[in-house]
Amino acid sequence: ARRSESTLNPNGLEKAMGHIDSVIGLNQLTQILSRPEISALALLSDWLLMGLSDKINEVLEFWSTGQWPLQICATEIEPKNLLSLQAQGLRAVTVITDENLFLNYRHGFHDSVGFVLHDLMHAQKYYRAKDSQMTISKFYLQICDLVTAHLPPSLQERWHYLIADMNTHVLHSLKTFKSLLFDWYDLAAPGLIFSEWLQGLAFHQSLSPPQSEVLAIANTPAEKLASESSLLQMLAVNALKT
Repeated sequence: ARRSESTLNPNGLEKAMGHIDSVIGLNQLTQILSRPEISALALLSDWLLMGLSDKINEVLEFWSTGQWPLQICATEIEPKNLLSLQAQGLRAVTVITDENLFLNYRHGFHDSVGFVLHDLMHAQKYYRAKDSQMTISKFYLQICDLVTAHLPPSLQERWHYLIADMNTHVLHSLKTFKSLLFDWYDLAAPGLIFSEWLQGLAFHQSLSPPQSEVLAIANTPAEKLASESSLLQMLAVNALKT
């Protein structure tokens, strides 16, 4: 189906081939792809596969031009390794190449193709807010080993999701982490005051005072918080040194 707008090479196929219907079938698509003057970039600029988000095209477009680099992995990457890539300004995309694994692969609700699309969607979110995503990733990378070593097993999956899959607004990410800490507290030390328990955690002792303050205020209503840029500056005090 035709895209509503194009970020690159607008109407590239129209210029190469003349008028094309707003929806094309497989046979016409095959004819288009057989034309040597039609590039994959031109196709992505103007057209969507039915049922797929325009964001998929966007990330493939900018990857093809080198503006959004992707780390292509043949197997699913470990959460900490993915976090490390994000701290460096890269987003990974898992493309299963082993035939047997490709046919039988499952990740949650995703098969092999679905997982590629899942990773591409996260890449689009990551690169649309790259600077803030790099800073929050560096913060989590700074505390990753200590949190992983001491977090109860029942909460590990949520931690892995946070550090590997949540390319979202910084405050949302911090609130999710704070929620994880509250559940950890409920399991570990319900008789203590939360702030006292938090101060004693190994990962918390590695934080700078500004980073500690960010965690203390993470559940404050958004309208009473400092700007996102201020939060990122506070988080970056130690994280940028990693």
